[in-house]
Amino acid sequence: MENDLGEVKRIMKAGYNPLCFADSVAFYDKERYSKYKENKEKGAFLPEKMDIHILELLDRIGFPMEEKGTYLYKELILEVYEKIQSGVDEKELLSELKDKFSNIYTYVSQEWLEINQVRYLNYVEDATKKIQYRTSDKELARKLYKSVNPTKDYGVLAYKIAKYYQLVQKENKRVAIGRFNATSYNDQDINFIVYNDNTIDCPVLDMKGIRRMVLKPRFELISEDFHYTYRTPNDGKYTTSPDLIKKYDIEEDLFDYLKSHEMIRYSTEMAYLYDFKDKEGYDAKEKARAYKWKKSAKSLELRREGKFD
Repeated sequence: MENDLGEVKRIMKAGYNPLCFADSVAFYDKERYSKYKENKEKGAFLPEKMDIHILELLDRIGFPMEEKGTYLYKELILEVYEKIQSGVDEKELLSELKDKFSNIYTYVSQEWLEINQVRYLNYVEDATKKIQYRTSDKELARKLYKSVNPTKDYGVLAYKIAKYYQLVQKENKRVAIGRFNATSYNDQDINFIVYNDNTIDCPVLDMKGIRRMVLKPRFELISEDFHYTYRTPNDGKYTTSPDLIKKYDIEEDLFDYLKSHEMIRYSTEMAYLYDFKDKEGYDAKEKARAYKWKKSAKSLELRREGKFD
């Protein structure tokens, strides 16, 4: 009994109400996170649950770790993450998060934390008002705060943080299963890494999560977030360009894997230009021209020298 009383006094001394479940959650999470940071600074990387890593993200983007609202806000992010993982309609989820009196806020505040909903929202808003932007991880903060006012749009921010954490988890589970090169006419290599989640990274261009690559002298990289076309100093000029891609060095098994998973795409013309073993390009059934073009030995050889007229 004395130990219980001592714990109650310790919680009260820290400014928390031991009879309030939400306060207890915030108090113990604050202690756990403080211990986690202390161990990490000492080089002791002990495994932790997801909630601690979410708190670490909030810490990195400047959230005040002394504020109760930061720890209560973490509960909303966890709920959003679980919904995303369960496959809910994300547009509907975002719409719900924009309404401060929607079911998701009611569940987190009243049903889970057992706290008045308005009081919960006030705690969260108080925390967002004290975000320390100057001491934050600038790159991460810029990414997550883009087009968001944390004090007003903390629901949308919770979604963005949950999505970012999901991406980090996927990155941690990704395993490289192969590599290939694109070599320019001036013998510069551009390296690509293929992963088991059917994505490609290009470290040289600092591009990750590429879903499809169109193989040609000016290759294209396509993902859910971008569509990039390889640029050279001679773009727009119909002259020999030493920066254009002369060859693709892809092992046969990896080539088959990439094509069967629709991660690479090329025309029949490009198949003959680069001498791919599989000559069936995306236009094979659409354009007879692709087959006629290969018969022009002179044009083919000129292109192999980097001369595109």
